[in-house]
Amino acid sequence: MPICLDPEQTIRVVLEHDAALPLAEQPALIYKAMTGRQWRQFQALLDRASQVSGIEQLDLYYEAARVNLCDWLNMNRPFKPEELDDILSPGECEELLLKTMRVMRVGPEIKKKSDLQPASDTVKSVEPVSPVNVSIAPQA
Repeated sequence: MPICLDPEQTIRVVLEHDAALPLAEQPALIYKAMTGRQWRQFQALLDRASQVSGIEQLDLYYEAARVNLCDWLNMNRPFKPEELDDILSPGECEELLLKTMRVMRVGPEIKKKSDLQPASDTVKSVEPVSPVNVSIAPQA
């Protein structure tokens, strides 16, 4: 099954300053892999953001960061994607976008790796798939 359609697959993104926390305490943003259409939407938002500045650019960055965001963990508030700009600073949003751009290009070879962990797994430590502490994991 394509990774974008597999309901068991999620992508867990942890910001750099939270990476040293125990897995059970790490604030994380949970994404579904993007389809081609969603990737084009994401890229179009970033392209538009590169042509403007100030508040308009910041709004486009947060909108892009919400594309395929399906949950968050350890944020001390219920999941409401429209409130992403209430929990992330502009710098954290930029970090999230850079990580998202990197990991959303994963293929089936990453999906099949044996170190995939459920996003909600708090017992085992998750080996990072890349230096940015991002993992693709079955959704619990």
